[in-house]
Amino acid sequence: GRHSKSRPYPTAVGHCILISPMAPASISMLLALVLYPKLQVALGRVVSQSGSVLHAESSPADTKTKVETIVESAPLQPKSCESIPGWFHGRQVFTDAVKHFQDGLFVEIGPYLGRSSCTMSKMIQQSGKQIDFHVIDAWRDLAEARPTLPKEHMLLIEQHGGTLQDAFLHYMTVTNAVRGISRVVHGDDSDPEIVRQYQDNSVSFLYVDTDTTYSSTMAALKNWWRKVKEGGRLCGDSYEDKTVHAALRHYFMRRHLEIAEQPDDQWCVTAVEPYAQAREPAEDVSPIGQEWEVSGVGGAHNVERTSRLMRKGV
Repeated sequence: GRHSKSRPYPTAVGHCILISPMAPASISMLLALVLYPKLQVALGRVVSQSGSVLHAESSPADTKTKVETIVESAPLQPKSCESIPGWFHGRQVFTDAVKHFQDGLFVEIGPYLGRSSCTMSKMIQQSGKQIDFHVIDAWRDLAEARPTLPKEHMLLIEQHGGTLQDAFLHYMTVTNAVRGISRVVHGDDSDPEIVRQYQDNSVSFLYVDTDTTYSSTMAALKNWWRKVKEGGRLCGDSYEDKTVHAALRHYFMRRHLEIAEQPDDQWCVTAVEPYAQAREPAEDVSPIGQEWEVSGVGGAHNVERTSRLMRKGV
C-alpha cells in the first residue's frame, strides 16, 4: 500500500503467524484469519511472498512501490543480528536513541539486508517502550546490484528468495527482528509519494544510510529533515566521507545547526525547533561548498564541483 487515508502511517499489527512456505496462499490466509480475528479488520490486501504473509494497504496498481507491514512468525531459537550479511556501525547511535526517547516513530532508510534493522528492533523490544519502527529501502533489482555486492552476499541472497527484499524478510524472521518492526516500505526514499506519507515534525529518530554521493545525501536531507520533530534526531553513516561531509556542512551549517560527530563514523543533528519555524537560507550557492571538490574516496564517486550542486532549492 501507499497511503493510509486516516493517518500518516499505519499502525503495526500486534500478532505474528507461522505459515509454511509450502502451503497454498488460500490455506495460509484462512489459517491466519481463523487464528487471529483481529487480522480480519486489519487486512486490506494480503500478498503471499516467500512464505511470508504481508499486509499491503491499498497499493495502487500503477506504482512499483510497495508498502508492507510484516505479519510473520519468528523461530523458537532466533539467530543473532550479527549473522546477517552487511555492514553496520551505528550501534551506539541506536542505543542512545532508544534510551533517550520514551515513545514515538523511528524510521530507518537504507537497511540493505537488515543487520541494522535487526539491531534496532531488538533494542526496542528489550526496552518495552511504545516505539513504532519503520524501514524504507529501494532494494534494487539483483541484476543491477550484483556488480556492487560481495560474492558471498550474492550466494546467500539467492538462497533466501533471490531478491534483496526477500533476503531482508528472511533475516528479519530468523532473527525474530520482525516483532519489533511496524512497517516495511519497498521503494525509493526520494519518491514523493513515500515522502508524503510521513507528516512534517512527526519522526523522533531518523537514520539515513544511503548512497554516499553528494547529490544522494543532499536529496535525502532535503526530503527527510523536515520530518524530524522538535527535539528529534537525524543521524547517519559515513561522516568522514568527503562527499557526505560536504552535503552535511552545506545543508546544516547554513541553518545554524550543529553536526555532532559520533563514534564509528556516525553523525547526528538535533532538531532544536519545529521545521516550519526554521529559517530557510535563500542564497543560491553556499560559500561553505567552495571548500570541497566532490571526488569521493579513491575515485569511487563521480567527480563534480559542489558549487554546481548548490543551486537554490537543492
